[in-house]
Amino acid sequence: MATAKLLYRRLDALFGSLKTRRSQSKLVETFLEEALANLKDDLRLRGGLVYVERRDNFALLKATGDVGAPVAETLDPALTPLTELETYADLLRSKARLLTSDFVLSETYTLIRFKVGHHAAVEFMKRLDQTGITALRVSEANEQTAKAIFVRYTDKDFSFVDCTSFALIDQHRLDHVFAFDSHFRQYRFKRNVVVLPQELA
Repeated sequence: MATAKLLYRRLDALFGSLKTRRSQSKLVETFLEEALANLKDDLRLRGGLVYVERRDNFALLKATGDVGAPVAETLDPALTPLTELETYADLLRSKARLLTSDFVLSETYTLIRFKVGHHAAVEFMKRLDQTGITALRVSEANEQTAKAIFVRYTDKDFSFVDCTSFALIDQHRLDHVFAFDSHFRQYRFKRNVVVLPQELA
């Protein structure tokens, strides 16, 4: 593992070696390849993707290294992580109380562990402790409610973890949800719940 000073020197050398006369796309491609080749051990990089903005979407320009999953050839701008990141930043600025659940965290730790690696999962755990996000505990009563939801919605592909989240939202009378999929828009909560980001509706 490089020291901060050595890492800075390597980054400086990497930027200095770029030939600015190249097109922007070639410049980015070269930087991705060189960064992965020279810094993958220091920064624990496995692979990288470069997408270029088109008129209606983002198109895959370059895939380098082990990206660990099937790669989308195009991305819908409305569904890219940028939308979620902007919404999350807005939530932080608003000083809203951010909540998750122990079941969601368990699912997330496991997903990161097997999709990215053990180190990434541990780092996620550590950083989560610094965010101020509160993890609600799924009680036995919540589990029973979740089971009833899971059984009732035969026409939906809700996961059991989704169902525990629905139960918690109803129990705690929450009025906003920050979610990445459509399930929270499909479920009928006991009160009006706004699902963010609203641009995905």
